[in-house]
Amino acid sequence: MHTSRKFTKYSSPSAAFSLALGMLGALTSLLAACGTADVPSALVIAGTDERTSPNRGAWAGKESTIALTSAADAYCAPDFAYNATYRLCESSDEAQGPFPQAMVDSCRKAGGGNSCGKEMWNKRFAEGLRGTAQCAPGTTLDASRGECSDGTYVYGPFSRKLVETCRTKGGNQMCETMRWPASYVDVQRAGASMNARVNAYYSQQANYNRVFNNVMGWFGTTVNGCAAFMSTALRQAGFDIPQNAIIDGYRVSTWTASFSKYLARKGWSRIDNHEDLRPGDVVFTVGNPGDDAHPLHTYMFHGWKDRTNKIGWVIDNQAFTHERDIFNYGSHNFSPFKYALRSRE
Repeated sequence: MHTSRKFTKYSSPSAAFSLALGMLGALTSLLAACGTADVPSALVIAGTDERTSPNRGAWAGKESTIALTSAADAYCAPDFAYNATYRLCESSDEAQGPFPQAMVDSCRKAGGGNSCGKEMWNKRFAEGLRGTAQCAPGTTLDASRGECSDGTYVYGPFSRKLVETCRTKGGNQMCETMRWPASYVDVQRAGASMNARVNAYYSQQANYNRVFNNVMGWFGTTVNGCAAFMSTALRQAGFDIPQNAIIDGYRVSTWTASFSKYLARKGWSRIDNHEDLRPGDVVFTVGNPGDDAHPLHTYMFHGWKDRTNKIGWVIDNQAFTHERDIFNYGSHNFSPFKYALRSRE
């Protein structure tokens, strides 16, 4: 059974933002992780992880959001209802995002500051920036999908039927937001591999935040949390990996060696050559000397920044997308690449 989640309440806007908010409101009425750095492997307990601290920051079909005309047809988060005039999901004081970049830019020009990057905005402010057009500023109707898109994302609110379809396709918590990656739409339609799906999901800041919040809820820390982050990202992207399953006496969602064995038992193939890495591959690093069976770290490979010098983009409990020297010891890592695992799906 699907369990509704509560959205985080964010801090109030700055004074300048409040002034801009009042002006826009009047106008509207007229218009109506394993840490920040690793430590040497000799100081890390084998099989757990490099030490870290946090650095925080679907699917769609032909059914168009433009057709939504009532709260009954639109999916909104708990305690939110659909406003057909502004095509927003709203509570008594907030509007649900994320919002298109053009609206975020306008928000910042109005003095919103860091609040502009949040998922929830003041309702009146969001209405003033969005207006009553069919598609929000910066987006147009994409006839191929039947959704408003900026070329990178498609935007809701989406219908209840479409959200349920998204869930059955493995979109999970992302389905409840007002923005779905177009890349996720495409990989779902193509029947792409689990690795492609987790890459499309985990490489979105909002979804990384969801993984972070989920891990904090049941694991409680980013320290030695690389397996917790990676297993949670897979789970939220639609892969069946039990949180409390045990292999060799350790949980598969918290212990790198058990996590690796679980994926292998599910038929994931091993990649030993770093040149063969693809976005979404789950990488495992070397272990302590004499105990190489227990990887010190696991992360998702997102792509190459500098393939010649083996500098990759990765996502893990240390941070959202960041650089990692795949082999050499350095400020960002003390455990080089050993192998990766890839789903056969």
